Amino acid sequence: MAWDREGGLTLIVSMSILLLLLLQMTPPPSLATMLGDPRRLLSVGIAIGLFIAITLAGFRYRDEIRFAIVKPIHLHELHRLAPTASGRIRKSWDWRGGMGWNVELVYDDAPQRKVEDRPGRDGCTRDFRALGSHFFLEGEYC
Repeated sequence: MAWDREGGLTLIVSMSILLLLLLQMTPPPSLATMLGDPRRLLSVGIAIGLFIAITLAGFRYRDEIRFAIVKPIHLHELHRLAPTASGRIRKSWDWRGGMGWNVELVYDDAPQRKVEDRPGRDGCTRDFRALGSHFFLEGEYC
């Protein structure tokens, strides 16, 4: 699993939630106290389970979470654009990438958007995924 900005942010948020949940148990219990009190043991178990679930969900749905956060910003940019001569609006933003790969967020207001199965340049593969109404992630991996 690659470490990137979104994954790091997810990990920090998840650890903060776990810390807040653990700090709710005052004073800090010893292991003997936790094993003797089923409510505290249950609280720690739930906190650990939530931490794992939130972290895994953040890694799995990082594009969807990021898109939900930045969608209003991109919609604002789109409202300021003038349509082209054909009356369509198409715009792309850098989403993420690295050496040999790039993913862009693309807005295309065409009524029927077909998946572009064209091969990438010189053996590169292309990926296409819909995120929302007229928004797509297009990736090229070399």
